[in-house]
Amino acid sequence: MIYITKKNNNSYFAWVCYTSHRELLASNFALKGKQKGKNSAGVEEKFVELAHEQRQEAVWILCEAKKKAKKERIMAKKHSRNST
Repeated sequence: MIYITKKNNNSYFAWVCYTSHRELLASNFALKGKQKGKNSAGVEEKFVELAHEQRQEAVWILCEAKKKAKKERIMAKKHSRNST
């Protein structure tokens, strides 16, 4: 998971951690500039400073992760319906 935050000096940071789907949904707040601490499991985050041109790539990665999670949820629902 990649969260993007903007620091006071206008440098962008993406923090990378492996989290649950709920944390994926919470990433929307990070994109809107709100700060986020440790995730609910207490996993340490890895901060990676991004150059300005890399920020768009990180946003793209985040959007792709959201699409993948949504597709997995839909497939899981279909599977649960078919197995009954």
